[in-house]
Amino acid sequence: MSSSGSDRRLHQQITLADGRTLGFAEYGEPEGTPVLFFPGTPSGRLFQHPDESIAASLGARGITVDRPGYGLSDFQRNRTLLNWPDDVEELADALGFDRFPVAGISGGTPYVAACALKIPERLTPLRLLAIQVRSRRRWL
Repeated sequence: MSSSGSDRRLHQQITLADGRTLGFAEYGEPEGTPVLFFPGTPSGRLFQHPDESIAASLGARGITVDRPGYGLSDFQRNRTLLNWPDDVEELADALGFDRFPVAGISGGTPYVAACALKIPERLTPLRLLAIQVRSRRRWL
């Protein structure tokens, strides 16, 4: 893992097996229970509640992830929604998480659903907030 910028927790990256980088930020309690969060579109890893002490008081270690092509994450040519869980698993492995919850809001909710479909054995309860539905576009 590498980091850059003034606050290391906000500007972290891992290198994935295919050579791309995946950016993420951490909030809340550094040793707390991890929660991987997928923000809405076009938000990225810097999306967070303005009062970080709330997550810390709950013992949560929030990890907000940049999707491919956003922020510190490299673009992935010809990707589909179902490629995302592979990136999530690599991040979880790099951070030492066997099982973990995922949460998403708005445009991030399809990414939560993709993880539930493809890696259910890795997930603890998940949350979908402000679900986005596309009726004329193929997501998967």
